[in-house]
Amino acid sequence: MCDEPRNRILIVEDTLIMADVLKRSLSRAGFSPTVARNGVEACELVEKLKFDTVVTDFRMPRMNGDEFVRNLRMTPLNCDVPVIFVSSRGLELDTEQLRLDLGIRVFLYKPFSPSELVTVVRECLIPNDRSHTIVDPQSVI
Repeated sequence: MCDEPRNRILIVEDTLIMADVLKRSLSRAGFSPTVARNGVEACELVEKLKFDTVVTDFRMPRMNGDEFVRNLRMTPLNCDVPVIFVSSRGLELDTEQLRLDLGIRVFLYKPFSPSELVTVVRECLIPNDRSHTIVDPQSVI
């Protein structure tokens, strides 16, 4: 079971079988997954609910994964949530540009095992070493 206090995972996947596999794998590991069938549905969820990690497919109808993540980054509730991109099109993705533009944490290429997914999600829940520095404007004078 997962001992982490933060365990709400949003799965954005249009393929029903894949969505079910992802949900079952994460549930068995002790996470609390919620499934959205496309980026539009996911956008509605992230406006209302706080998630600790997002696992999203890249190619989907209605709204691709990159479009969804752009919207996600503008929601106050989930703007800094770690994102895992799942795709079967590894060579077609400009991973470095997506990391820079959208802050994608991990790219996971199909096929992968349930244990790989769980490991990656757990790693995303570890606080990031790249913390933000807050500067007091008066100390800069």
